[in-house]
Amino acid sequence: MPFEKTVKYLIILTSILFFGCSNNATDTITLIPDGYTGPVKISLCDGKGEDEKLENGNRVYEIDTNGLLTTKFKAEFGWQFNKYYYVNNEKRQEIRFINFYDKDTEFDKDSIYVFGEQHSGIGSKSDSTGTYQTCPIITFYVGKYENVEKKLHELTMFSFKTTELINGK
Repeated sequence: MPFEKTVKYLIILTSILFFGCSNNATDTITLIPDGYTGPVKISLCDGKGEDEKLENGNRVYEIDTNGLLTTKFKAEFGWQFNKYYYVNNEKRQEIRFINFYDKDTEFDKDSIYVFGEQHSGIGSKSDSTGTYQTCPIITFYVGKYENVEKKLHELTMFSFKTTELINGK
């Protein structure tokens, strides 16, 4: 194959990979009741749940006192810059997100952090009346950065505790 054709194909392939893998999703602002610690679950039910709220072009997720939100937002996948806040009478205090896979992360053992964020796609649930699609979810943990494995197990169990359905009951 001539050199010019090889270069042309490499440019096309590189462009496809670069632009195909650079999906952006809407950034989020997650509002958490002041003092809440524990697992959080956001169900993105595409038309079912709390109305969509935007602030300066960012999605706003308002978590209830049980760590839950079911929202009408549709799931988006791609790069996001997310902010997390404790809210007390409209006053916001930012909560730092920690990527616990980064071994160089420094943290204060007495501070509260957000960690363990996970996203899922549409799933399914079956019972005697049929099979139903479940809403995509976002889960994470709010709390001190200690006993992380135990908290992540709690987060996993919490994500299955209640399952919101896109269709069905």
